[in-house]
Amino acid sequence: MLDGAKPGGVTASGEASVRSDAFQTVRRVVPTRRVNAGGLLKTRPVASTACFGLHSRPTDAPDSPILLMSVPRRVLKRAVDRNTVRRLARESLRSIRQQASGCALLLRLKRIPAGFEALSQQARKTAWRAELVRVFSLGVGCA
Repeated sequence: MLDGAKPGGVTASGEASVRSDAFQTVRRVVPTRRVNAGGLLKTRPVASTACFGLHSRPTDAPDSPILLMSVPRRVLKRAVDRNTVRRLARESLRSIRQQASGCALLLRLKRIPAGFEALSQQARKTAWRAELVRVFSLGVGCA
């Protein structure tokens, strides 16, 4: 490839650069497993806490679990809080990944805890983390 050129682009001097095959379709990471979220919602929750419900179903693949999340805007208005819950849920799932292998999990946020608005951001994270660890420990493994 020419110096300073992007794959398939044009250099500063106006010459066409050589197209790289690094981004061909066969080399892209494409999710191959699909999970029917509607089917998961029709199942009963395997674990439920004051704020979260966890639905679980076995999958064909025995490798790492698939996590789907529902954190609605009507429950948590601020995008920062919704993203925090999602990030903490992924972090909590990583700690129990071996026990939940071969499962499709759907985590639903049902409501926020009482007095949530009065808490600082660090206290909110601590409360969410404790709640997520609890729900995943109750519902680990496939039903």
